[in-house]
Amino acid sequence: MDNAIFSNTKFTNTSRISGRQWKDEEALKSKLKTFAMSKRVNFKNRLIEREERKRVHLLEKSIHEEIKSKKRAKTRNTELKYKRKIEFEMRSSGIQVIKKTENIRRWNKKARNLLRTVSPEFINSIT
Repeated sequence: MDNAIFSNTKFTNTSRISGRQWKDEEALKSKLKTFAMSKRVNFKNRLIEREERKRVHLLEKSIHEEIKSKKRAKTRNTELKYKRKIEFEMRSSGIQVIKKTENIRRWNKKARNLLRTVSPEFINSIT
């Protein structure tokens, strides 16, 4: 008994990419060519589409600029808030004026990191 599963009669033509013998490549090419020709748009419509794309692009650009400016303002406000917080902490804490700075390098690292240099005007405004 001859099995059709194992026979190689179906795969005699291997030049086709898909393996389907009923699809003619030339017919497909001409079909795609006529499809592309029918999809062509006249010059006036192309200009209208181009103007529409430019308008959409400018609108997107303006929206992005608005978002960027809002983000910049927000970061500026958070930085100012952080600076004010540090200033209020310094005002509320005890402040010492160090006149002999020779021994600062002998301090431990944490103490050196806590050391802040401020302007004389700031010290005068606190006291």
